[in-house]
Amino acid sequence: MSELSLLLIGFSHAGALRVAQLARVERKAATSQLTTIFLFPKYDPLLKVTDGKHTLHEDIEPDLRRTVEELKPQFIIGAFWGNQNYFPSTANSPRRFDFVLPSEPDLPTDAAAEIVPYDLMLGFVRDHFTLVGRLIAATQKITRLPLYLLPAPPPVDDLSAISGGKFDVQMESLVAEHGFAPGWLRYKFWRLCHSVHQEKAAAAKVEVLPIPAEAVDERGFRRPEHYSKDWIHANAAYGEFMLKQCDALLARS
Repeated sequence: MSELSLLLIGFSHAGALRVAQLARVERKAATSQLTTIFLFPKYDPLLKVTDGKHTLHEDIEPDLRRTVEELKPQFIIGAFWGNQNYFPSTANSPRRFDFVLPSEPDLPTDAAAEIVPYDLMLGFVRDHFTLVGRLIAATQKITRLPLYLLPAPPPVDDLSAISGGKFDVQMESLVAEHGFAPGWLRYKFWRLCHSVHQEKAAAAKVEVLPIPAEAVDERGFRRPEHYSKDWIHANAAYGEFMLKQCDALLARS
């Protein structure tokens, strides 16, 4: 083990890096020390409402401060992007919808869907990324260590290719009733979420780790060799790509 270490904190997409790290350790490959803190269900409820104001769970900041003081990592990876792109684009909505992405206006649209104005979709996504901004601010409040953000893995085109791809009981029920949404809707939602994620990062002067070019096909969908056992997460092979980016950052530090 190297003395170099990093702290990975966030939601379930951190799992791909964690399993990749465990695979390195198992095969006795050279690697840094990786400590992972999953925010959920450890901090439940993650957001609390007091006198009409939303605040993070009171244990997050002291726990993070204590962990940073104990581990003394070179930097922190924030996996703060959760399922914002997953829930609206996995199952068809009872009232089917689609939207046009201004950055890629020629993408296919669902002929059976109502076209929702882009500004409404952007506002919806920005609202759901408020938590990301709060988590960035909380991390920067307790430490001056460099913070890098981990984007959610690119979307899967054909979810039916992932047999038994379970992740959320409610979503499975919606898929059973209404079928899978078109792959291009998932792609558009992911691109929109990615742009808002970058907005949050830029506002906080934080860098977002790039998506590995090897992990996506020519259309921008995740390649099958990087699927996990469910409809949303990536596997250890994808996590290894992201770990290599962390290796390069550690080498610089």
